[in-house]
Amino acid sequence: MSLLCSVVALVATADYQITETQLKAEGVVTDVTVVAPMTKGRKPAVFYFHWLGQPIGNRDEFLAEAVSMARRGAVSLLIAGRTPWKVPFQDLETDKKNIRSQLGEVRRALAYLRGRPDVKADEVVYVGHDYGAMYGSLLSAEETNLKGWVFVAGIGSFADWSLKYWPKTAAQGEAAYRDGIRELDPVGAIGKETGVPRLFQFAKKDEYITEAQANEFFGASSEPKKALWYDEEHELMSNKVRAERTKWVSERLGLRP
Repeated sequence: MSLLCSVVALVATADYQITETQLKAEGVVTDVTVVAPMTKGRKPAVFYFHWLGQPIGNRDEFLAEAVSMARRGAVSLLIAGRTPWKVPFQDLETDKKNIRSQLGEVRRALAYLRGRPDVKADEVVYVGHDYGAMYGSLLSAEETNLKGWVFVAGIGSFADWSLKYWPKTAAQGEAAYRDGIRELDPVGAIGKETGVPRLFQFAKKDEYITEAQANEFFGASSEPKKALWYDEEHELMSNKVRAERTKWVSERLGLRP
């Protein structure tokens, strides 16, 4: 795979630098933001994938968190999602193609992060929220040497949301759509035994995920795993949620608290 990059510096302080990067491969351009400490040498890293929703349903969701991780000594990459952010769900075959394409973008962005000269390739944690958690679940079945996975308000089935929020996906029948897309469902991938720790964060007042769906997603995951529940809604953007996630990630990467 040939990966071309174009980089534009946005912010530089005494502690960290923020750059915008475009990764180009297979005719697809993937926008990513990198937040890196100004110190020299290789460092642990965090890969962030945002949610679909408001507020901040884009790379900026985790920007402040990435800055805090830079101050702890980690490089962070924040990827911009395409499906279903820019490319909505439509029908079974199109959706399967686009999900695979989005997963390919995540793979390439992760490879770029791990291949950077300032990153320790074997010391990376993935953090994903909502659809970001779902794509991370799929990736977890093939990426077995990360330091940890964080799944925030994830769900085990693409169909559960596609059929509800993009009704035309049911044109050939809901059952046909569910059966056809099941091969790509996160719940089927997250159970692969890798020995890599997983942290799950769920909301008790989540309007998009029922308690049963959350428990199914968590229950399908391999060990070791831990679930944290919060008296919040699907956004899960409180200081407590961020602090507990940052603490867990920092411990996995051997960073100062």
